[in-house]
Amino acid sequence: MAVVALAFIHLVSSFEMNKEGPRSEEKYTVRRARVLREIGDGEGRKDLSPKGSIDAPIADLIREINTCPEECVYTTSSCSGRITLFTQATSQRKGGHWDICSHDKVTHEDVEKAIHGGSPGTGGSIEGGDSKKEGGRLMSMRFEPFILCCECRDMATAYRLLGVANRSGMRESGIMGGPKRFLVGIRCSLRLEVPVKKDGKPLIDRSFTRFLVDQANSKFDQNLVKIDAFRAAFKSEFYPNPNPPNLTPSASPLQESKGKRYQAVVCFRRDAKTVKDKLKSLSLLKPRTPSVPVLPENPGDPPRLAFAVSRKPEGGEEGIRAAIGGMSVWLKELDEPASRKGPKKTNKQTPWDRMVQAARKAGQGAEEARRMPKKWHKIGDIALFPSGDWTSSARAIGATVWSAVASVLGVSRVAIQGEIKSEVMRRPRVEIVWRSPEAKEKGGWVTQNEGGVKYRLDVTRSMFCKGNGTEKKRVGQICHPGDVVVDLYAGIGYFVLPYLIHGKATHVHACEINPASIEALRQSLKSNGVESRCTVHAKNNKDLAGKDFADRVNLGLLPSSEGGWPIAVRVLKPEGGYLHVHGNCADTDTKAYAESVREAIERLAQASGDPRKQDWNVNVTHIEKVKWYAPRVRHVVVDIHCHQKK
Repeated sequence: MAVVALAFIHLVSSFEMNKEGPRSEEKYTVRRARVLREIGDGEGRKDLSPKGSIDAPIADLIREINTCPEECVYTTSSCSGRITLFTQATSQRKGGHWDICSHDKVTHEDVEKAIHGGSPGTGGSIEGGDSKKEGGRLMSMRFEPFILCCECRDMATAYRLLGVANRSGMRESGIMGGPKRFLVGIRCSLRLEVPVKKDGKPLIDRSFTRFLVDQANSKFDQNLVKIDAFRAAFKSEFYPNPNPPNLTPSASPLQESKGKRYQAVVCFRRDAKTVKDKLKSLSLLKPRTPSVPVLPENPGDPPRLAFAVSRKPEGGEEGIRAAIGGMSVWLKELDEPASRKGPKKTNKQTPWDRMVQAARKAGQGAEEARRMPKKWHKIGDIALFPSGDWTSSARAIGATVWSAVASVLGVSRVAIQGEIKSEVMRRPRVEIVWRSPEAKEKGGWVTQNEGGVKYRLDVTRSMFCKGNGTEKKRVGQICHPGDVVVDLYAGIGYFVLPYLIHGKATHVHACEINPASIEALRQSLKSNGVESRCTVHAKNNKDLAGKDFADRVNLGLLPSSEGGWPIAVRVLKPEGGYLHVHGNCADTDTKAYAESVREAIERLAQASGDPRKQDWNVNVTHIEKVKWYAPRVRHVVVDIHCHQKK
């Protein structure tokens, strides 16, 4: 929904909170139901703006807010951001007309035509005045950022939403209204406004016009990045754990409880410094009292810290949130620890130290034992060591050493990793050198639990890369419930499974040619109970049938996934969607690499022969740095958003 004006002012104070008085949740429920009926759901969402519909770049965000499981917030008005040429009489404060009004990037040709040689006429008039009355006429070029207004069920929800906005870079957000309605206005500081024409005469030349267009389009791209950040933060706050967390102090370093209780302010660890400084300035922080780690109800939730306070803050939990500026904080009563100093530090042995001792007891010489590798991988219940002098020495001694090492690491099998075969399928060279009696029948199959996902694989035939952990988590957060996803390089299901389990994708089409990976993927789908929502295409992705059916395509092949880009454009829906393009590039050239990917996708869309895809706007919305691939070489993921221009 387009927004004409919103005043983003922090109106919340303890005075206003105390004057809230009783309010009717029935009225909130009625208003929310009425708005949701009016805007509808799915395609063709309507609203009361001159444009007549919700802006396409934020349609999914609006849906996710309005279908939040807690039903504690809904949208009242919105705009995805726009680039305009607006003409107004200089003697009037209201009225005027749009020469251009675009909720997408604009072209040099359209803007030059409007300023230097007539108007393309893509906009319309605005009620409230007549720009043709006497007085000069001034045309301005503007970029106006994403803007959103939401009504919340209560003040606590308003603070939570304001915290989401602040954390995602929407620094001009605030809480408005009250005492009976709690409105949150969300906006960032990106904007541009330059006078370009007066009384029909251009104030700038064509070169500067092109510069302004580039600036406005650049701000539009930055705006989309901020929208995606806000969307991810909203899902993290309101979707995974809708109920307040059951917070308890962690067992370490404070061990015992005296049975006493104390008041504490709990916050996310990332906000700890800001919260601590604010508590100090309010004289609330209890002196000489360290912060205490706190365990949330769900292990996957962000870590938290608790700060002891000397007294209960005025206004309770809502009061402390208001004082701290809308951050997510909780006021809790926690157990008083027996000792705040904790146990004395001891020189604890590392696992490597214990393995060296165990190897020596098993018959390996002191010098040989200390050549044991200090790095190894633990995948499921298998310890995987690199090949080398020590493994050769241990092999000569036999099962006694391996059994001792396995006992220290808590595994039932030990294996030696050789060099990876340099071929398309990158098959590993792994030899299992020891098994416990209970693991005799397991072969190389393991179950690796990571981020709430169970991965099944045979380590002698497939590899497991832990370095992609952040990207596995991210795809589950950015996927929209209901998406149809295509993974052109599925492997054992690194990204297929997070899309299905955490992203709630309706269906994933997984393409893979390696028989070992296909077998592992099928077992993983079954172990996680999502096999009915995934089609495994056991063939070259170039032979994938069909087109125009995917909302999102994952291209996770290194060093380059360029061979799959034409297929990705073919299967993406005509109205557009997202491509997540993996590749390697120099650490200093990530932006240039992303732009080269964008240009290539744009060329493929133009060459597709589909007029709808030829009309796409192709934007880079995010560059994710996953890991180092080699010295000064990054593994990155470029998020490409393709969508209709109008």
